[in-house]
Amino acid sequence: MISNIYMSTCSLCRKRPSIVYSRASGEKLCARCLIKRVEKGVMKALREEAKRKRKFAVLGLESTETIVIIRIVSRKIKNTSFVVIEYEKNPLISWITARYRIETVPSVDDSFVQILPFSLESASVTFLRSLIKLRLNFLTLKYILPLAKFPRKHIETYAALNKLPIVPFRTSFKKIEKLLAEIEQTTPTIRYQFLTSIENIKSNVSL
Repeated sequence: MISNIYMSTCSLCRKRPSIVYSRASGEKLCARCLIKRVEKGVMKALREEAKRKRKFAVLGLESTETIVIIRIVSRKIKNTSFVVIEYEKNPLISWITARYRIETVPSVDDSFVQILPFSLESASVTFLRSLIKLRLNFLTLKYILPLAKFPRKHIETYAALNKLPIVPFRTSFKKIEKLLAEIEQTTPTIRYQFLTSIENIKSNVSL
């Protein structure tokens, strides 16, 4: 049986068949609109910091999100200085940085704004765990989350459409992920609400 997603028209262009669905917003996106949406989201997140001539450092995690961010930043954000933080040698990070000719460094100082390659799911799980453990230093760090508005499935679909490798998702915080997934069944926007609350708190702490 064919999924209703693939029988529906894209909510944005209203022309092409949709390939992904967002339960939180109800949107259905075609391949072209998904690519535009993801790239526009990343560029918007970086634009304000880029205007201030900030230097960026992508946290080099072994993940699909890292690959996607490096691709978009290297191809779409011009005249911006950025490096990839590689704590230890990793074949995947070595490949993607060599492909786009990006410098890797073991660490950066406070003059850099860190780009955290987290999807909606990984960002919500990571920050909720930090709150539970009372590890609140993330509230004062300079970082941006360009992909945190996008579900992992959308990011993986973007990667597939651009012929990028997809890294299987692994988490050691299974109980927290299960908790959020259960709440999501009745409140589809819970992850978005939680991350918005974190950003609001972070903004007040920075004042």
